[in-house]
Amino acid sequence: MKQSSSRPGGINRRQFMAASAASLAGTALARPGLARAAGYPSEHPIQFIVPFPAGGGTDLVARPLAQGIGEALKQSVVVINKGGAAGIIGTQQAARSAPDGYTVALGSTGTHTVNQSLYENIAYDPIKDFEPVSMVCYYNNVLVVHPSFPARTLQEFVALIKANPGKYFYGITQNGSSAHLAMELLKATAGLDLPGVPYKGAAAAVNDFLGGQFPVLMDVVINQQQFIQGGKSRPLAVTSAARSPALPDVPTVAESG
Repeated sequence: MKQSSSRPGGINRRQFMAASAASLAGTALARPGLARAAGYPSEHPIQFIVPFPAGGGTDLVARPLAQGIGEALKQSVVVINKGGAAGIIGTQQAARSAPDGYTVALGSTGTHTVNQSLYENIAYDPIKDFEPVSMVCYYNNVLVVHPSFPARTLQEFVALIKANPGKYFYGITQNGSSAHLAMELLKATAGLDLPGVPYKGAAAAVNDFLGGQFPVLMDVVINQQQFIQGGKSRPLAVTSAARSPALPDVPTVAESG
């Protein structure tokens, strides 16, 4: 919610935070002030802005989160996907909304930290224009390759890319995303010549990856789990410090040397 010099009026902030905490990923942020109208939130549905296209990791988290908040507050919560410009468009819309407590945005590493370093003249201040409600979850990223790709381990992957500089491409689910940064860090650390192809959202990138348009993808575990289980993508390593509970058989990058 947007920073405000006034304290909460009609909104029960503890109730909202409790509802928000029962989810998985990103940082939940609600825009403008705190509602002052009596009987909040009974006036109209709450808008839950997801600043990315439908089908991505943030969207997958937002929908059960919105449902849980709606059930807790006994009010309709409508998810609005407002993708574009690495999350800037949707986040900017949230920042400009009325300070009445009826607009909530799901922020991310990109929208509230990375974008400020990548883009000039962003029309919102991630600190001054928002008040954090709750940390929703932390994402784990996983490096996956198409089943037709020869490498089966991270070491084999590094060796193959080094032997074929510039030959292969990877999909960038979103510029400035944690997956994008993780892949670029891996490339820099291992000295890999692996160009990236930017997409407007994870859903489009995953679709082309599964279709064989490019063989390498760094993506959040929640996005890839179903494809890994179905044999449509092959996991090589997760970027977290410990193995992901969702993919216990997949080693970490550190384990893989």
